[in-house]
Amino acid sequence: MKLPPLGRSQWLRGGIGLALAAVLIVVVERWLGWGKLLAPWRSLGPAELAGALLLVLGTHGLRALRFRRFFAAAREAGIVHALQLVLRHNFFNNLLPMRSGEISFPLLARQTYGIGVGHAVGGLLLFRLLDLHTIAWLGSAALYWTTRSPGWLAAALVLLPLPLAGHALARRWRSLPERLSGRLRDWLAPVFAAVPESRGPFVEAWAWTVATWVGKLAVFAWLLTRFGHLGFGLGWLGATAGDLTSVLPIHGWAGAGTYEAGVVAVLSPFGIDAAAALAMAVNLHLFILGTTVIGGLIAMAIPSRQL
Repeated sequence: MKLPPLGRSQWLRGGIGLALAAVLIVVVERWLGWGKLLAPWRSLGPAELAGALLLVLGTHGLRALRFRRFFAAAREAGIVHALQLVLRHNFFNNLLPMRSGEISFPLLARQTYGIGVGHAVGGLLLFRLLDLHTIAWLGSAALYWTTRSPGWLAAALVLLPLPLAGHALARRWRSLPERLSGRLRDWLAPVFAAVPESRGPFVEAWAWTVATWVGKLAVFAWLLTRFGHLGFGLGWLGATAGDLTSVLPIHGWAGAGTYEAGVVAVLSPFGIDAAAALAMAVNLHLFILGTTVIGGLIAMAIPSRQL
């Protein structure tokens, strides 16, 4: 599988991303020291670390089920190749600069299952909208849990039914992208085309999305509580903020720098020392990158499907 060459603006953003990663390495060494920062890993037993790793890899299994159930062409083959696709996509997406690894999804879908690029892009955009909604909803619920503010409860209740409303509107206004022009039309057209006609498949994709993120954020939140002194609710907020930074137009290589900044920015208002928050964020990020590489190795070990 070959990825398309990057344009000038992507190279520029990629260079900025590498610079942010380099800044993070220097800041951590001068502010904390890498030896002191990595010390909390000694408190994790092998069984705990292996359990966390297996649970996170299990959430990729849920993503594979979402993919297989959503794309009819993927139902012909077993779950193993769907998992291979998800792990390979996650590997490219997490390690290539500026989320250019997203390009791998339609290429892998076409290569593995013969799914058209336009259909795959539409499905991926729909998945990303469901991911973003789920993170925002779970984050609002966590903020209410932590602060007991009625405003965050109201936000969570308002956010909850939005996917169903969006599905109804997309079904009713399928011709809307044709009335638009430019990039907005190019972005909306594949999404509208990918939205299932019936509510059942859409709700199922949404349910797999929620299950994936609940499992993933729960593991990450638990790890933050082990890497520092904070409760599970704050750990959930920190993990949520870190993942939300992935939607930024510019972020560090493999998220380095921007991921940590998101975690620190959310935890600091709750009285968590910035240096301690940075240490927790870096250690969690190292775990995420480690699972990404292990997942990529697992994907490489699976024989590719021949059409």
